[in-house]
Amino acid sequence: MYRLRLPSLQYSHGMTLIEMMVVVAIVGVLMAVGVPSYRTWIENSAIRSRTDFLMEGLRQARTEAIKNNASVRFSLANGTTCVPTNGGHHWVVWQDPAVVPTALAGCNDARILASSGGDSVGANAIVKSVIVDTLNVPTADTRNTIQFSSLGRVLDNIQGGWWVDVDVPTSVLPANKSRNLRITVSQAGQIRMCDPDVENVLPTNDPRRC
Repeated sequence: MYRLRLPSLQYSHGMTLIEMMVVVAIVGVLMAVGVPSYRTWIENSAIRSRTDFLMEGLRQARTEAIKNNASVRFSLANGTTCVPTNGGHHWVVWQDPAVVPTALAGCNDARILASSGGDSVGANAIVKSVIVDTLNVPTADTRNTIQFSSLGRVLDNIQGGWWVDVDVPTSVLPANKSRNLRITVSQAGQIRMCDPDVENVLPTNDPRRC
C-alpha cells in the first residue's frame, strides 16, 4: 500500500534586527544623496518653465502687432490684477495708441488682448529686466513694458536690446547649482532664450550663448 508523502513545510522566518537596520541605513543613504539632486532638478525646471512662459507672451505680443498692423505692448505684470509690475512673474499683452497710455484698470480692461492669468509656474523665480546699450553693456532697467511696432520691431529706444533674466533666490538654491536663463529681445524684435552662465565655456558660435 502506497502512502502519500507530503513535502515538509518550510517555515519562513522574518527579518532579523540586523537585516532591518541594514535596509534602513541603505534607504537613508539613498535619500541623503537623491533628495538634494531632486530639489535642484525641480527648481531648475521651474526656471525653464517660467522662461518659456514669458517667451510665450513676448511672441504673442509681436504676433498681435503684425496681425493687427498696430503697435502692441508686452508687460511683466501682477498675475491677479494684470497691472504692469517691475519683476512681475506674469504677462499681459495690450494695445493703446497713446504715446503715454493710462494705466491698465485690471484684467477686464478692454485694451488687453491676452494675459497669462494667475499661473503659478516657477513661483520662486526672480524676474528682472536689463537694458543693453550699443556697446553691449548691460544696465539694470526699471521698465516692465516693451512695445512692438506693426512690423514686429521694438519701438523703444534700446539700440543694444532688452533682457529678461530668470533666476531663483540663493535661499532656495545655491548660485552654483542654479541654471539661470535669459530672454533677449533685439531692436529688430528677435526673441531668443540663452544661458548667461556659459559665456566663457562654449564657442562663440554656439546658439546657447547670450
